[in-house]
Amino acid sequence: RSQRCFDIICDGRKISVTYNLFCALRRLAAIQDGSSAPVGDLGIWIDQLCINQKDLSERNQQVAMMDRIYGQASTVTAWLGEADSHTNTAIQLLEIFSETPISDVLSADTTSLILETPSDQWLSLSSLLSRPYFRRAWVVQEVALAKQLTILCGDRVIPWEHLVHLSNFMVKTKAWTLLKPHAGVFRTTDEHLLSSRWRSPIRFGQQLSSLLDVRETITENKFSPEDLLFLGQRFDATEVKDKFFAMMGLARARLGSTSTLAQLPPVDYDASIDAVSLSFATYHINCSRRLRIISLVQDKKHRKTENLPSWVPDPAATSLPLPLETKNG
Repeated sequence: RSQRCFDIICDGRKISVTYNLFCALRRLAAIQDGSSAPVGDLGIWIDQLCINQKDLSERNQQVAMMDRIYGQASTVTAWLGEADSHTNTAIQLLEIFSETPISDVLSADTTSLILETPSDQWLSLSSLLSRPYFRRAWVVQEVALAKQLTILCGDRVIPWEHLVHLSNFMVKTKAWTLLKPHAGVFRTTDEHLLSSRWRSPIRFGQQLSSLLDVRETITENKFSPEDLLFLGQRFDATEVKDKFFAMMGLARARLGSTSTLAQLPPVDYDASIDAVSLSFATYHINCSRRLRIISLVQDKKHRKTENLPSWVPDPAATSLPLPLETKNG
């Protein structure tokens, strides 16, 4: 489905797109701002169409301005994919939880609601929140910079606020402690032991919680610009270098016109992954004047990138849930 086998008309020309984009465009043609009004002449920016992925020079230039594109768009629409047998049930459960005020989540009624929700409904919610969208590094900029974010799954529009409410609901109720009968739906014992403030204590929605953590981190200036560049290692990317490049706009926004902006490594898809990793690690040390980047280095048996200095974190390897230096504080 990653091949461009579906034809559309764009600016009077026939262009081939992937199945996923074809489905998204078909839904967008029928939905505008949650209504049934046609899109008509509404301007839409889509990276698959607006960036020539085969031209590395154009790709380098366009990717470097992605933060401005997301930040200046009136609305960012996130496409989760077509609906499946779980979608309607999951959205219904989202709506039920959204009606429970966060101030009331510790009440007996809320506890009963969690315990009485059947396993198949929890499974549907888990299925929705486990979709690849929530794991993609490029999504971080969408969530952090969008003026208005609309979630689209099939023909259903999901308010972003419902997802935010759900994540807060699950964390504040410590629902994991109440859901032992459904444990197999959420996480293995090993995954449970790895939970931390960087990850939701609930298996499903773990990446959603990560996204919200990142948004809070950015809006409240909790991290330095150089630290933001390494947040992408908590997410997935088809091309590993994008774990860095997808964070550059966020770091650049924080840097403003400071002198360290000129030192920021460029977007360069010609460079090898080990060269990109080394340049960003070096930048981190030069800006922070500390060696805490070493706390992100993975165990040797988990590292995958060859020719990478042992002190440089491997973006292709599974990252620690929390840097070692903050484990006790």
